[in-house]
Order: sequence, then structure tokens, then C-alpha cells
Amino acid sequence: MIEKSAESSESSDAADDQEANRSQHDYLQQLRWRSRRGLLELELLLLPFARERLTEISSELLRDYERLLECEDLDIYDWLQARSQPGDKSLQRVVSEVRAFQASRRARRRAEL
Repeated sequence: MIEKSAESSESSDAADDQEANRSQHDYLQQLRWRSRRGLLELELLLLPFARERLTEISSELLRDYERLLECEDLDIYDWLQARSQPGDKSLQRVVSEVRAFQASRRARRRAEL
């Protein structure tokens, strides 16, 4: 009886892990989709970051990215172009991450030429 309980617990843990992975995958897909914007220039900055970096960043930075996506397109674009800065420190952190990603992408492209 104890063995069945342990097996049941293990299968329950595996099911929970699978559900958590599915939920995380769905959450990341939602953020990628929300990275598509009405302003093409902004979309060209956000989508590559979302595709390549969302699986690698911390859950705190993911929440900050989600908050960034709630902001107005023109504000986000200005922040990413360093024309202005968000007042919120967590948004400043995620803007810095996106800008650093874009800079590294540009450097990689130059190196390939």
C-alpha cells in the first residue's frame, strides 16, 4: 500500500511538473504574441527579444516585460531609442535588457559581414 502511495505521489508530481511547463509555455507564447505591436518599428525591436530571450530571463524580469507591454507603443519606442526613460525602476531594467539585446544583435550582424 505504501508503494502505491509513493507511485501515486510521483505520478502526481510529474503531472504537476507537466502542467507547470505547459503553463509556462503558454505564458511565454502570450508574451510573444503581445510583443506584436501596431507600430512596426517597435515590433521589430520587441519580437526578436521575445523570441530569443524570454526563455532565458528571470521570472521577475518576465513580469517586468509583461508590464512594459502594457505601456503605450510610442512611450516604449522612445524608451528603447533612449529618447526618454520610464520613471519606474523595473521598467528601466527591462528596457535596458531589450536595448542590450538589440546592441548585441547589431554587433553579431556586423561581425558576420
